[in-house]
This record gives sequence, structure tokens and C-alpha cells, in this order.
Amino acid sequence: STYAVCRFRMRCSDSTWRWVKILGAAGWLLAAAPLYIFIIQQIYQQLGQDSDNGRYLGPKALCLDCCMKIFFFMTVWQAAMDLLVLAQHGSNQAARSALMLGPEKYEDLYYFFTNHEREDDFFPCLVGGGRLHSKELVEVVRKDRVMRVLKLIGLLGRVAVTTGGMVLNLRALPERHPTKPLNQARYYVVYLELIVLGWYWTMLLYRLLQWIVDTKLSYMGAVLADAARDIASWSSMQLLRNLSMSRLAQRTERVMKECKYFFAPSMQYIMGLIEAVGYITSGLFGVAVLAVKATQIDFVSVHMMSAYSIGEWLRLVSFTMSMVNIFDIDTENRRAVQEFLTSDYEQVVTGMQWPPAIFVAWERTLASLVAAKEGFWTSFLLMATISGKDYKRFLIEEDPEECPVLLKELLTNHPLSSERSAAALKKGMKPEEIERIKSWLVEEGGPK
Repeated sequence: STYAVCRFRMRCSDSTWRWVKILGAAGWLLAAAPLYIFIIQQIYQQLGQDSDNGRYLGPKALCLDCCMKIFFFMTVWQAAMDLLVLAQHGSNQAARSALMLGPEKYEDLYYFFTNHEREDDFFPCLVGGGRLHSKELVEVVRKDRVMRVLKLIGLLGRVAVTTGGMVLNLRALPERHPTKPLNQARYYVVYLELIVLGWYWTMLLYRLLQWIVDTKLSYMGAVLADAARDIASWSSMQLLRNLSMSRLAQRTERVMKECKYFFAPSMQYIMGLIEAVGYITSGLFGVAVLAVKATQIDFVSVHMMSAYSIGEWLRLVSFTMSMVNIFDIDTENRRAVQEFLTSDYEQVVTGMQWPPAIFVAWERTLASLVAAKEGFWTSFLLMATISGKDYKRFLIEEDPEECPVLLKELLTNHPLSSERSAAALKKGMKPEEIERIKSWLVEEGGPK
């Protein structure tokens, strides 16, 4: 039981417990390969079917085989990472213990550290500290409600298309054949996408049930919005992102910094190499996924567009959504703002998660403030449609209809202004029209 484990840990010294975890990770790495081979052999023997080329797996057996592959890959990778960390004994143990809290702990620490009764400074690098004013937040939501409702409808539509498209891909799988090209690969890709999609739906339903049970969780609008976006944007072709050299370099650099700050500095290059190899491998797997998913719309080369069935149209739309979701523009805009406002050291300390822990807490605070004023559904509406433009409006105090000082001076007081005015007069503008524009800049559009 959990109580027995806690008592056992209390009786053991830190060194003993560390060696227990090292032996456990090393033992799993040694036992995983023969155990995996044994399980796969049993699947082929018990569930396989005979053919001229030997035994092969049917659709249901392939699903079980796919689950086993995912399980062993994830557990072996995690055990290898844990073993590398635990083996680096003697480095900054206090910092390492703090790091091992996990990124979700830092989200909670950030969130509960803030006092909602006063305007806390989330981002000291900003003038004004990135304070959240509930009155202005509500005004922004009310002003853009119609457009946000349309964006929310679009998000829910993407959820439906993504889910429906993957279900249709499952139903459109060809008959299992052991020798046809990409036949088995198509099954693997569809099962992988459905397993991950099922996990996302499970998390959404769990969060929804959590909110129904305890409606006092004021920040659940942000949590449910994130869960809905995960479903809407899911595609196995997102693995292609890992072939982006800028992201690969950024991720490798952060892993090396984490190793340098909190573990043995001499291991940073080894950890960076392992991270780079893992990223490149997953990116190459994404190339294979792209080749397989292209076969899911092979009907486009057989039928005229006017002869497509409803199911074929939905599969084509689903494939298009998968391509679009490789990089989501709104998410990338928010990511740019988050990277700009988060220090590298803070990112390393909080587990290098994405989005950064401080922004997860900031969005929860944002959702809480709006929920206190306008209710849960308005909070959910805002968080489901939040964009990089909203980040700018909430974090930087400015009037969007006000002419910036530099531009005002350029248009009115700068020496080039007279040259442009002369050019405008030559093109037919009247002097009173030019003066009216300047007056508007000074009196209406520019700072008072």
C-alpha cells in the first residue's frame, strides 16, 4: 500500500532509496527486451493467422501489438532517463530535489502564491508587472463576444472533424493482408492516433467531471479549454515538428543547461546527444506517418471529385486538418510571447515544459478573475479563444487606437514631414487636407 511504501522510505536512508531506484530502472532496462520478445511471440502464437509467408496478425491482434509497443517504448525511455539522472550522484542535490517536484508542481506553486485580492506582478520585466485588471478583462470579453463565439464554434468543429476523421480512417482500413505495401503500417498509424485521441478525450471528460463535482474550481475554464485544444489539434504528423532545426537546437540546448545546472556538468553533452537523437528519430517516424496517411486519401486518384462520398469528403477534410495542425498559427504566436517573457533559467528549473509553468498559472489566474465577474462559461469562452493578440492586450497597457509617439513625431514634427507634404501637394492634395490630417494625429490619434 501507499502507507507501507512511505514508511519504508522513511526507514531507508536517501542513499539506500537512490540505489533501490537505480536497481529498479536498470533491472527494467535489462528485462524489457526479453519480456517484450516473449509477449510479442505469444501474441503471434495465440492470436496470429497462418499465411503462405508465415503467421501474421489480424486487426484486433495488431491493436494489442501496437499498445504493447507504445507501453514498452515509453517505459524503457523513462527508465533510461531516470537511470542517467540517478547515476549523476554528488551534484546539487537540493536543486535536483526541487526539480524532481515535476512541472505540474510549479504550476500550482505559481498559482497559489498569487493573491487574487491584489494585483500581483507576474512578469516583473514588463512595465506595470503584467498586472491583470478584472474590469478591463471583462470589457475585452464583452467587446469581442461575437467573434469569440464564432472562434469557439470553429474550435468545436475542429474537435468534431478530428475525432470523426480518425474514426472514419479506422472504418476505411483495407482488409488485412500480410504482403500488400503499407498494409500493416496503415493499421499502426490509425491505432496510434486513436489511442492518443482516446487519452485526450479521457482527460477532457475527467476534467469536466472534476468541475461538475467541485464547481468552486474557478480556473477550470482554462483547463477545459486546453483539453479541447489538444483534441482539435492532434495529429500524428505533428512529429514532423521535430525535424525543425531551430526546435531541435532549442530543445537540446535546454537539456544541456538542465544537466549543467542541476546534475553533473560533464554529462551535458551525452544528455544533449541522446535528446537530439530521440528528436530526430521521432521526426523521421513522422515522415513515415506522412507517407502512410497519404494512402488514406488514395481515392482522389481514382474517382472524380463529384463522385466522392460523404465519408471520403470527411477523410479528405481530416487529412487537410492534420496538415494544418502540424503548426497552429495561434499557438505559435502565443509561444513567441511566452518565450520572450520567460527566462532560460526559469524554463530549466520548472522542467522545460511547454507552455511554461508561469504561463499556465497566469492563464488560470486570468480564468479565475473572469469567472468571478462573468461566470464559468464566459471564462471558458475567453480561454478557448485566447490568442497572441490577447496576450499583448492583457500584458501591455496601451490604447490600440492611439498613435504611438514615434509615429506621431515622424508624421508631424520630423523634417521629412515637410518633404512628404510637398510631394502630396504635387499629387493633388490640398493644404487644408494635409493640415486636417496633422490635426487629427495631434488631437485625436496621438498622445495628448
